[in-house]
Amino acid sequence: MTMALLSKNKLKFVDGTITVLIKTDPLYPAWERCKTMVISWLLHSISPSIMNSILWLDFAYEIWHDLRERFSQRGIFRIFDLQEEISAFKQDDRSVTDYFTELKILWDELLNFRSIPACSCHTPCSCGVFATLQNYHDNDYVIRFLKGLYDRFAGVRSQIMLIDPLPTINKAFSMVIQQERHLTTRFSQVFVSNTMRQHSSSKKSPAKSSTDSRQCTFCGKSRHTLDTCYEKHGYPPGYKSRGRTSRVHNVFDDGAAQSLKSS
Repeated sequence: MTMALLSKNKLKFVDGTITVLIKTDPLYPAWERCKTMVISWLLHSISPSIMNSILWLDFAYEIWHDLRERFSQRGIFRIFDLQEEISAFKQDDRSVTDYFTELKILWDELLNFRSIPACSCHTPCSCGVFATLQNYHDNDYVIRFLKGLYDRFAGVRSQIMLIDPLPTINKAFSMVIQQERHLTTRFSQVFVSNTMRQHSSSKKSPAKSSTDSRQCTFCGKSRHTLDTCYEKHGYPPGYKSRGRTSRVHNVFDDGAAQSLKSS
């Protein structure tokens, strides 16, 4: 929000440094128009529930001060929250790009609160301690990024960790994103291969019902012949006739079966 106000040359309306004009001033209409515009920007950038609590404030700097006083966090508490978020942050179901971007936002905000110190001595020191601190910070960033990756990147993660010195965060990201593309391509090829194999198998092995061309010459029904026709020789004991009228020869006992074989 500060960047947007600064780009429009309206930041002074919210920090209170612009002079409040009286109505008799010739520039008052222009000042009033700009003040109202800034207030409108502020109201539209917050949720309706919060907006209702500041509707009756007349000046943009009053709104800005009220919101900052209510919602701003002290640096130490925000640092605590950021460190917890970064420590628990995992890739989960995100792509590598989305995971890296969200982690970078948290890391950059932490760096904003706790930046790497720079030497301010009149005669710059030559011990290299600040370069060492920067190196520690960069390594922590790479390690945190690798630690939160999904398990399928264990191979490239180990490969990066074995590099001495550790690569930069952008180089590590580049190596992981290449591995992600490789895994995605291989998965697509396996999926297509399995689909084609299943399609080919279904063509070679049609359903049995489509190849069973037997037809009984007694009852005219399919999938059996005269020798096994229940309509001619009788139904086995316990067979449900599916609503047909029972016949005398529905009892297909052992004697009938024996006579059938001998006929």
